[in-house]
Amino acid sequence: MEELCSPDGTIDMIIASLVLHEIRPLGPLLQQMRNVLKKEGYLICLELMPKGNSDKGPRITLEGMELEMAKYGLKVTEKFFPVESLYMLVAQNTN
Repeated sequence: MEELCSPDGTIDMIIASLVLHEIRPLGPLLQQMRNVLKKEGYLICLELMPKGNSDKGPRITLEGMELEMAKYGLKVTEKFFPVESLYMLVAQNTN
């Protein structure tokens, strides 16, 4: 994966819609996102809820995404469930 091209601490908000579940490993990207976010900037993440144990569909649960975000300095401040099969997390840069 290539590095994000924005300088550190310059982005107010990142919106990641139905994409993060495809990134393996996810940690390095979350670290880069946190780095480019301004202090107290936001990452908004919309993802599909995994169904069963399929490798073909979404690969990260709400709980798994929250844990990954916390590891990289992103604090989940809000959770939404627009429909049964989707979750949305609003996370803030705490560093």
